[in-house]
Amino acid sequence: MTIYGIAKEAGVSISTVSRVINGGSCSPETKRRVYAVMERHGYQPNAIARGLASNRMMTIAIVMVDIRVGHYAHTAYELERFFHARHYEVLICNTGSDLADIKGDLEGLESRKVDGIFLLGSTFDRVQHDPGICRIIQSIPTVQANGNMHLAGVDTVRVDDAKGIWMVVDYLYGHGRHSIIYAQDVNTSSAEMKVRGYQEAMAVHHLPIHVLACDHSLEGGRDVVEQLASMRVDYDAMVFGDDIPAIGAIKALKARGVAIPSQVAVTGFNNLKSARFTETELTSVDNKYWQLASESAQCMLARLEHRPVSIPVIEPELVIRQST
Repeated sequence: MTIYGIAKEAGVSISTVSRVINGGSCSPETKRRVYAVMERHGYQPNAIARGLASNRMMTIAIVMVDIRVGHYAHTAYELERFFHARHYEVLICNTGSDLADIKGDLEGLESRKVDGIFLLGSTFDRVQHDPGICRIIQSIPTVQANGNMHLAGVDTVRVDDAKGIWMVVDYLYGHGRHSIIYAQDVNTSSAEMKVRGYQEAMAVHHLPIHVLACDHSLEGGRDVVEQLASMRVDYDAMVFGDDIPAIGAIKALKARGVAIPSQVAVTGFNNLKSARFTETELTSVDNKYWQLASESAQCMLARLEHRPVSIPVIEPELVIRQST
């Protein structure tokens, strides 16, 4: 059965059938007749054709460099649920970090004529220096969930990461910690904001600044502990920019017989579920991924519906547990 056959059997014009399929204005009786014919013949309108007719594909893409990263996965889940409930098809893209791969995936989304694109995380800040990628994300409604992108037409909803780490240092100082190490696990604008929060808080309290590089893994936290041991550095607190290496550090410290938190306090960031289910529950900064997802989704919806866009800055919260 084609659209022509439906029109003939329902006794209406082809344009009337098209209006019914695409949600246009028709009388209730006309809609009833057209739907009855479609149901009788099991007709399913082609999504691509419907999208071309309405200039909306009802498709959203969520793009991230590594779907295994906890806060990306949680944010993606919330976004997917939001748009699924509004009858959008949601595509999940796991691009990897190579710029050519990111560009290729975005070109694929452009060819599919998606209605909007979410970029998860500040790792995407660097794509604004690629003219080809800029052309794509400036021509399709794009929202970056946490980052520091400065492109016309691209909206960024961000968490105040610097404030989150500042609160950690201030709390530790207030509880007698004066030799506080910071471990930076990635090189993104979000990570840089966290380092800045650490440096500013340490300066306010007139404390010495120690920043070490750290892999984004359990092994990364372990390696920082071993590095500090080989350097013979005295410290009473370790601050991490993510929960995963912080958990690795706790395990490594315990293996060395270090008491937590009486000898060394440890903190993480993102407040993942794993922070609550370690043997020593981890103090962590809650970056409120659910709020980040909600605000990002509302921002995208406003763009799609041509309404004014409000872009808030999300305030993190320090969650105190056994590790401090």
